[in-house]
Amino acid sequence: MEVLDLSGNQLVGTIPSWIGELHHLCYLDLSNNSLVGDAPKSLALLKGLAPDGRSPGMVFTNIPSYVKHNRSTLGRRLNELPNVITGTNNFVTSGSNNVLSGNDNTVIFGDENTVSGNNHAIYGDGNTVSGNNHVVSGSKHVVSGSRHGVTGRSSVVSGFNNGVSGINHVVSGSNNVVSGSNNVVSGMNHIVSGNNKVVT
Repeated sequence: MEVLDLSGNQLVGTIPSWIGELHHLCYLDLSNNSLVGDAPKSLALLKGLAPDGRSPGMVFTNIPSYVKHNRSTLGRRLNELPNVITGTNNFVTSGSNNVLSGNDNTVIFGDENTVSGNNHAIYGDGNTVSGNNHVVSGSKHVVSGSRHGVTGRSSVVSGFNNGVSGINHVVSGSNNVVSGSNNVVSGMNHIVSGNNKVVT
């Protein structure tokens, strides 16, 4: 079997490990289901699939993305679809409108994602992030919680012990370090540097 499309089938639970026994698989689509947990390690052993979410022929799962590398279908472009991603140590290399929860997840080059939990790295624009210990870069994020590192522009940051740099941020809470220009800061015990600040 080379193609397995189980998208939109209202599947629940985890991805079964037997999929990793389909040695000729070059396309896997599990999007728009309610799958949870981590991807079976056996998927990484399939030669037709590789972890690279930015290549043509993306495989859509509710957990880490895998991509087919098959010369006959390399020219086909597949649209990225929203996914629900739960668990820990997930790595989403691209995508938009995903909902991620859990800990230690990484989103690279994603836009308008909703991320909750702890210890995430998020790069892109327009993401909504809650929890603790995130690294967020890009623009127009909504970030709440504590101990975040936020860089870029036009983000809304609330909580405490956040490091915020860039321009046009709205920061509230306490014990934040803010640098850049045109930032609005409220709360107490802030360290603020740059130009055109409003501190209340």
